[in-house]
Formats: sequence, structure tokens, C-alpha cells
Amino acid sequence: MDVRAVLCARVSGDDRSKEGRNLAGQLEMGREFALKQGWRIVAELSEDDKGARGASIELPELNRAIEMARAGEFDVLVARDLDRFARSLAKQLIIEEKFRSHGVRIEYVLGEYPDTPEGNLNKNIKAVIAEYERLKINERMRRGRRLKVKSGSVLVAGHPPFGYRPVDRDGRFHLEVYEPEAGVVRMVYQWYIEGNGSDGPVPIRTIARRLNEMGVAPPTNGVIRGDKWTPQAIRGFLKNETYAGTWTYGKTRRGKLNSSSNHLAVEVPAVIKRHTWEAAQDQLKRNRTRANRSTTHPYLLRGLISCGKCGSKVHAEAQTQHKSGIYKYYLCSALGTACDSRPANVDRVDTAVWAWIRSILLAPELLDQMLESYLSQGAAVNAPLLERAKVVENLIVENRAKLWNGCSTCSSKEISPLRSFTHANKTSHPPSAPLNGSRSILGSRWKPTA
Repeated sequence: MDVRAVLCARVSGDDRSKEGRNLAGQLEMGREFALKQGWRIVAELSEDDKGARGASIELPELNRAIEMARAGEFDVLVARDLDRFARSLAKQLIIEEKFRSHGVRIEYVLGEYPDTPEGNLNKNIKAVIAEYERLKINERMRRGRRLKVKSGSVLVAGHPPFGYRPVDRDGRFHLEVYEPEAGVVRMVYQWYIEGNGSDGPVPIRTIARRLNEMGVAPPTNGVIRGDKWTPQAIRGFLKNETYAGTWTYGKTRRGKLNSSSNHLAVEVPAVIKRHTWEAAQDQLKRNRTRANRSTTHPYLLRGLISCGKCGSKVHAEAQTQHKSGIYKYYLCSALGTACDSRPANVDRVDTAVWAWIRSILLAPELLDQMLESYLSQGAAVNAPLLERAKVVENLIVENRAKLWNGCSTCSSKEISPLRSFTHANKTSHPPSAPLNGSRSILGSRWKPTA
């Protein structure tokens, strides 16, 4: 019988340099395993997540393998070990169920898990331990980073703030001012606070346009995507306290703002005076207040639309022309810097949009059609969530049964290590616990439907 196999390899940051765990090593082990079984290899997929979490399920090559399975292009998926798919039990179970639903089985080079209550119990225990190890590794790394910062070291991962360069002194990293860029930072602050001396403070968008016109090279540390200065980058400069001599670690955690009580500050050479940075913060605050209170001109779509060309926010602006009066426009916030879209006349856009809204409100049959269209869009968004939710619900029931069936067939001597592990690890939980968490996350993404 011709068995078609797909090899799947994945690495994260701690695997790339390890023999047998890097991509080449995993694929070589997979080839040897598949050929020994007499299988025909039809594809080799490798995934370098470059920062994606082991608990993430949105991985391009994994999704490609799922699509191939759905199309019936192979029979067995070969991976090095359980943790190549996930260090999260919930994700592991969901992935396996997806492949199983398309008639594909998963084989692991370094582990044999028969489809029996005992085999599934052993696999789940190993997945729980892998998840526990991931949490402990993350905790140790976070604690290690905080200890380094407390010792006076800055952590910039090779991407220092614009205007600085990292230097290694006695095993600790420090920031040194890099004058060719620091001069640009000082000029930005001067323009924003004082202007050129005659025209007053310069708006952020104008600063970005000026720097582009001057041919000043933008940051290469990941702050800017592309080769143009943007208003967002300028605003980031103005809010960055590092330039006033204080670099802060721990401002965010897992993509969310962290409590200030968890911040760690390190003194670094200042590019600007402290009072200059504080003046910039006051100016930013005044501008925000002025923008919130600026209701001189009505704008129907203010704060509701984004640029159709680059996706940036769109703001409204009134321009006074002495002979023709006042003209109002919707403008992309990146216009003139990273976007070449054209301003849109507010009166024309608002008139067209309001006429469209009125046509719907005054025609009940059209209103019903729009509501039906909205609900159908929600159904389309919910379809993959519904599919995953069904998988999760089935797995919760299935794994509870497998767990108890497995435990009932194991001796007390075999169960004892599992009990010891559970008591030692206070974060341990039965297989259904992470699945319940996945069910809650899916519920939060649900859209209204009919």
C-alpha cells in the first residue's frame, strides 16, 4: 500500500543551534523514519516561528499542512516529537483532531503513542509536562532578564533606540549616544516645541514630511516599516523617556501595558535635557485635548474610517483659503510620508454617506437586506470559529473519558508519579482545563448572526 507522508519541522528561539532540534536535523530524522517505514515522502514543511509563541495556532506551514490534509494529498504527518506542534495541551489536541478528521494520522519519531486509553493518557501527560516546561522556561528567562536590568544592563536585542548604539562593558550592555542620529532627535524636539523661530511649533506630520524631504535616513531598528519617516515614528520619539536619560524595562508584557510597579529604570546618557522632554509631553497633552475639543466643524465620519490604501487612521482637517473660504478634508495620517493617497472633500463624502444611510433607513426592505448581509458576514466570520469550537467540545468529552479509562487500567504504581507531578506543579490541570480556556477565547471572538 502506497502511504504518502509529509514531514513537518518547527523551531523556536532555543532550538535553532541545537543538533537534532534545528530544522535540518528534524527533517533528516523525519526522512530516516519515513523511509524505514516504507512511506513515500510527498512534502517537507519547515517552520521558523521567529517569535511566535508555542501556544499559537496560527503558523503558516502548519495551516498549509492542514489544507493539504483537507484536500486528501497525504496519509500520515511525521514530526520529531510532541512539542514540535505545541507546548500547550489544548493546541496539541486541537491540531491532532483536525488532522484526524481529514483521515490523516500523526506519527512522532521520538515517541510511540498507540490509540488506546493508556497511549492517550501517556501522550497527554507528556504534553502537560511540555507545557509546564514552557512556562518554567519563560519564567526563568524573564527573571534572568530582570536581574540583568537590575545590574545596570539594557536589553535592546540588537535594536537600540534611534540615536544610540549598544556597547558591551564587563558583560553588561550600555547605551552610548550616536551623534549623527542624536542630532536628528534634538532637531525633532526643537521643531515640535519651539519651531524654527518664526512659525511656531511644527505639527508631527509636518516634521515627518520635512525629514523625508531632507533625505534623513529613518531608523533601521524596526520602528518604521519601509524607508520613510512616519508620524507614528515621530510621536514615538517624543514619548520615549530614554532620550531624557531613563531607559525603562517591563513597560509591556505579552503585548499588554504592564503595571508601573513592574517597571525597571536604568540611567543612560541623555540626548536632550529633562525639561525639554517634559515640555514635549505637555505639548502632546495639549494637542490631544485640543483635538478632542475641536468641534468647530462637524465631521460625520470623524474617528470612524481608515485609509483604504495603507490602512492608517484618517483624520479631518479644515484649511482656510482667503478667497474661497474654508475647505474641509479627510486625510490619511501617513499622507506625504508613507502614503500617497489623495485628500477627500468632507462635504462630498459626508453627503454621499448620509444619503446612503437615509436610503437604507427609509426603505424597510433595503434595511432588511442590509441586516441580512451583516448577519451573513457574521456567519462567515464565525464558521471557522464554530468548526474549532466543535472540535474543542468533542475533545473535552473525549479526553475526560480517556483520562478515566486510562487511569482505571493503570496500576497505583504507574499513577503515583503523575500524582507527585500534580502536587509539585501548582499550575497543573486536567486535560479539559486548557480546552475550557480555548472555548472561552473562541466565545469572545463570536460575531452576531441570525
